[in-house]
Amino acid sequence: MADQQRNPEHPPLVDLRPNLVPDRDIPPNYHRLLSRVPAAAGFLHSRCFTNALRAVISEQQIKEKFDVTFDQAMEEFRRLITIKTFVGEVDAEHIGPSLLMERMWQAAILDTRFYASLEMATGCMLHHQTPNVEAVEWTTRLMKMTKIYVDNFGSMPLGVSPVFASCVPQAPDDCKRIFVWFQDENSSLALKVAPNSPRTLMELVAAEKHHSWVFFSQGRYLDDSKTIESLGIDNFATIQAYVI
Repeated sequence: MADQQRNPEHPPLVDLRPNLVPDRDIPPNYHRLLSRVPAAAGFLHSRCFTNALRAVISEQQIKEKFDVTFDQAMEEFRRLITIKTFVGEVDAEHIGPSLLMERMWQAAILDTRFYASLEMATGCMLHHQTPNVEAVEWTTRLMKMTKIYVDNFGSMPLGVSPVFASCVPQAPDDCKRIFVWFQDENSSLALKVAPNSPRTLMELVAAEKHHSWVFFSQGRYLDDSKTIESLGIDNFATIQAYVI
């Protein structure tokens, strides 16, 4: 058995090299979100990625359950993995998938060799949890993912209603949850901001980080001497931070 595992005819991972899509043909938002791990954008658009998913779930299954094409479903999973890689979320306790993404994710895990290669390409241990959390917690995770999705892809995830946010009960404390992504440190910070909080963005971050930072949201410079409310930062927004 050990000899068979070492046999070069049975490599432990799929070959990460094939990438039949030139960089110029990969949408720029992938290059931006995956700037920390440039190879991930190529792998997520490679034939290896496409073929592995087609081998574990059929187009008919996707069409019957979600009424979308296989290519649409594959793109949703690609975007989920991109978002999780971007925020450095590995424990599956913060970013929640849509039902379509969840089905594709479950299918991808069935090919363990492919999934190991996916983790290698993204530089993340992409742990998965069965969606058995309470409704409010599940909704919170899905809203976090949806906010990042809309900010970076310009539309709602497939199967998630545009009025989703207005239908979700507010958290008991009515606080905003804001993500800050520290590009230079490859780390993220979740801020919990009370309504009408007088603390500035700089004060909120300084409580956890000790460098000086410059902040942006969707390409807009943020004055860190202002509060989250005065900056007009939405709930579940993502802020990019760069060390000065």
